[in-house]
Amino acid sequence: MGEAVWDAGGGTEGLLAPPSRPGHHLLPGRAGRDRFRAAMSAGRPLAALGGAAGRAARERLVPELSRALVHRSRGRCTMAGCGGPGWADGEVHTGTTIMAVEFDGGVVVGSDSRVSAGEAVVNRVFDKLAPLHEWIYCALSGSAADAQAIADMVHYQLELHSLDMDEAPLVLAAASLVKGVSYKYKEELSAHLMVAGWDRKKGGQVYGTLGGMLTRHPFAIGGSGSSYIYGYVDAAYKPRMTPEECRQFTKNAIALAMSRDGSSGGVIYLVTITKSGAMEQVFLGDEIPKFYDE
Repeated sequence: MGEAVWDAGGGTEGLLAPPSRPGHHLLPGRAGRDRFRAAMSAGRPLAALGGAAGRAARERLVPELSRALVHRSRGRCTMAGCGGPGWADGEVHTGTTIMAVEFDGGVVVGSDSRVSAGEAVVNRVFDKLAPLHEWIYCALSGSAADAQAIADMVHYQLELHSLDMDEAPLVLAAASLVKGVSYKYKEELSAHLMVAGWDRKKGGQVYGTLGGMLTRHPFAIGGSGSSYIYGYVDAAYKPRMTPEECRQFTKNAIALAMSRDGSSGGVIYLVTITKSGAMEQVFLGDEIPKFYDE
């Protein structure tokens, strides 16, 4: 495999070049992760550079980050270097339930915590709510590695965007970045990120980015468990709910999905985002709402 040297304004960082053979452009596991981390580490010092030189250096880094994103995304198991049983060779998916709800002054985002590979549960307490910025989060579904790679890429780009603008990014800007990456790599990646947050212009917002579309909703659900709760959320949603009502609405919906969907389970993660910041909560055991068949 050849080497490509990336020049960052006088300094150099050796970064792996993409393999030239068609069909061999996806590095699984540790190799893909190391390439992505190398690109991210090389780029972080550029975030502090100002002026035209800093912008030019950051622009030269973006293509390498994009290639590293695809290389990282095809890890075959969450446990680095794992072998053993046949299920470990299957791609790790977040068969999941994710949800976000707007209220006056903010949003509530929630998810379950189960990650599966085929019929095996490989992580029972995975946090599927990833921060993209101080007031912006995304909920992950689809392939676990793909979704995390997109979230890392967008988080890095938002940091550069906020430095260039000298202010916090808008939720719409974050959602547009997620949509762009998801659509550009729609053939290589299998992930759906729901973006929610608060900004100074429009307050609380929830955006769906499935299939490269960008749509705003008062509330949204996603993942394999969502098909079990469409009736509930349509019946239970009310406009102008308070933050506490939104949290209870989200907990109830995710708990119902977890009881029906074999790929959803574990604990419930909630994040409430307002002008004051993000409040993260975890509900487990007896704190999860219980429902019984009549």
